[in-house]
Amino acid sequence: MGPKKPEIEYIHLRRLAELRQNKNASKGEYQEAYESLRKLAQGSLKKGPFSITTGKCAPHIAASGDPRDFLSYAPYWWPEEKQGKVAYVRRDGKRNPDCSDVKDQSQLEALAENLIYLCLGYYLLGKPEYAAHAITLIDTFFVSNDTRMNPHVNYGQVVRGINNPTGIGRGEGIISTRFLATVANILPLLKDYEGYNTVLHPVHLWFTDYLRWLLESPIGQEEAAMKNNHHTFYIVQVAVIQQFLRPEGQVYCESAKKTIENYYNKMLPTQIDAKTGNQPLEVTRTRPFHYLEFNLHGAIYLAELGLDAGCCNVYQQQKLIPLATTFMVGFCKEDTKENMTEGIRTVEIVKSRYGDTKDQCYAKFLEMARNCKDADTYCGPKQAISRLWFRDENETQLPTPQRECKPSISSKTNNTCNSTNSAGGGEVINENDNNNDSKGNKAKAIFNKVLHRSTR
Repeated sequence: MGPKKPEIEYIHLRRLAELRQNKNASKGEYQEAYESLRKLAQGSLKKGPFSITTGKCAPHIAASGDPRDFLSYAPYWWPEEKQGKVAYVRRDGKRNPDCSDVKDQSQLEALAENLIYLCLGYYLLGKPEYAAHAITLIDTFFVSNDTRMNPHVNYGQVVRGINNPTGIGRGEGIISTRFLATVANILPLLKDYEGYNTVLHPVHLWFTDYLRWLLESPIGQEEAAMKNNHHTFYIVQVAVIQQFLRPEGQVYCESAKKTIENYYNKMLPTQIDAKTGNQPLEVTRTRPFHYLEFNLHGAIYLAELGLDAGCCNVYQQQKLIPLATTFMVGFCKEDTKENMTEGIRTVEIVKSRYGDTKDQCYAKFLEMARNCKDADTYCGPKQAISRLWFRDENETQLPTPQRECKPSISSKTNNTCNSTNSAGGGEVINENDNNNDSKGNKAKAIFNKVLHRSTR
């Protein structure tokens, strides 16, 4: 099994601007990340264009008959014959393999992934050919009338069979398009490329229409009413698109700020048990570690976005995040059948923002995950480039993604926490609090940390 595709992660454009201004940034601790980016961007020149209309034919077309309407199937629903007719029944955790017959989601994910490499490659490596190809991909997916995706998800996660004769999708289908958040996040890196003007207006119109659909349509409102990870990733899309559509020259976006603060003030406290850090709506699923991490990952995306959207620092105000993280890593045992590498980026970010627990719970988990049976799925250039927009200020060694990809055996490291019950008592301490610096230096270090600047 090779390296897996990373989950969506907020990319700090201000951090990238600092690297762009630093002529020596491609050397030293960032050399591997720059080399990885160069390799990925070159590869992306040969990829695409991507479109949800590519190769689409009956019966795998939305009930509207329009191949430009995004389509995905409910993944945990399986066919059963009842009185000569086919009905679909839900089996949580058992993914129906024929969902892959519809390529819309994979086309969107491929678009978003390659746009990351091309936009970063243009912005940091100064290669206009990367921007030119990015514009081609954008035009195909969002602008060209024959190949553009229509700005809605009325046919996402459709339940097939006699259960749903209309063929209409569900609110849950919006999670299938969460990679649109990546597109909205990364496109501003092209703003000083002349060719970007050819697609800027229609792309803004597309996202304006899509945001309106998210907020006002019955399916969008259905997803907004969800309480679990579906709500979190719905808010991720809404907030990052609001930030993307803010008026030219406006640094902060009031609507994105309100969306994020509303999530943290009203929704997150209902998702996370304030005493234990458990997430009841996620832990009961058939893959509990995956869902504990997935929802927490979305919450952290919003916290990171909040730093650029003008929110008060939710990390300083919010204690539920480290509490939930401590519960999550304590829940994950060394002999788990789940892929614990899914939690690496989440734990790295939380550890950087809060420091580790007194018993070094986060560091122990990271060591275990980086040496687990699935460690070969978390390595290579796709993971290494995250250092360009985020670094762990508490990390003293280069992260594992810098190493060569190779299979590894399960770690002999002890379990990260004594028990899942220890999650509630995992007091977080900042590893930098024990130094003898002056108060002024401490304040400067915290400020640099929030803005992702190296304090070395």
